[in-house]
Amino acid sequence: MASWFKHIGGVLVLGVELPDGSTATVPAAVTDVFGTVVVQEQGLVLDADGLRGLRALTTRALESAQDRPAGADR
Repeated sequence: MASWFKHIGGVLVLGVELPDGSTATVPAAVTDVFGTVVVQEQGLVLDADGLRGLRALTTRALESAQDRPAGADR
């Protein structure tokens, strides 16, 4: 639940408390604060080259994550 809101750089953000007690800001546009909007689902269609490219990208990302020491992204 948001405890406050303000504009930062022209963007309306909500102040929220996270489960660990810390606070964060969330752009209001990514919440349902303005009400629910029905969005038509969109799909992604890949051909064989696109699928191979996606696999290569995810493989590199996973390998990169495994090479980092624990906690390096904090």
